Amino acid sequence: MATASYLVFMSKHEQGKPSKPAGKTGPLTLGADGVYRKLVRFPEDKAERELMVARLFVNAANQSSIPMSPLRPISGLVQNSEDDLDFTIQTAIGPKLMELTEFAPLKRLKADYANAPRHFHPAQLAGYYLDLVEKKSLRQGGEDRILVTYRTHDRFMIAGPSLELARRGLKRRPPRFERVFLLHPHDQTGATLFEVYPKTPRSFFEEMSDEKLANLQYHQVNFGDAPVKTDP
Repeated sequence: MATASYLVFMSKHEQGKPSKPAGKTGPLTLGADGVYRKLVRFPEDKAERELMVARLFVNAANQSSIPMSPLRPISGLVQNSEDDLDFTIQTAIGPKLMELTEFAPLKRLKADYANAPRHFHPAQLAGYYLDLVEKKSLRQGGEDRILVTYRTHDRFMIAGPSLELARRGLKRRPPRFERVFLLHPHDQTGATLFEVYPKTPRSFFEEMSDEKLANLQYHQVNFGDAPVKTDP
C-alpha cells in the first residue's frame, strides 16, 4: 500500500487564522450504549481544515478502488501560499496542483447549515454542483490541475441520480481541470472518494435519460435525531 508524505508551508498560518464554518456529518456507530452518531470534527481554522481534507484525499486516493492508475501513488503533499492553488501533490505522472472547495450551496439557498433543506430534487442538487465546478474551473482550472470537492454537511451529500447527472453534465461540458473528485469524509482519517470527471457515467444508469434520472425518487436517511458523541 502506498504511503503519503506531507510537507506543509506555514505562510497561510503566519498571515492569520481565518475561520470557516462547517456543517454536521458523520456515520452511525454501534457501541456499548447503543447506536449513536460520531460527528467529524472539522478544524475551524481554514488552512488547518484544508490540510485535513487534502490528507483525506491522498489517503483515500491511494487506497480507493476507483480507476486512478494514472495518478497513483500520490505523495509529497505541499500546502501552497494564498496566491496559488491550495496544494501541490506528486503523482505517478508528475506534479499536480490541487484546489479544494466545499460543496455547500448556502448562498443559492439563502440558508445556513441548520435550516438547509432536508431533501433535494436530483437535478437541483446536480445543478448546484455543476455551477460550483464551472465557477472554480473558470478561475483556477488548467493543465495539470485537479479539483477536489468535499462536504461537511449531510444534507449536501451527492449520490445516486444526482452524481450521475453531474457526471453527464461534465462530460458534455468538460471543465478546465484535468480531474474532478468528490470526497465524503467519515472521520479525521477516513473518507470515500468518487471520481466525477473524466469518470465514465455508470452503466447502471446507462439506459436512463436525464429526465428519468431527474425524476427518480430517493430519500437520504436523516441522522439528525441520533444521539451524538465526539472524541475526547
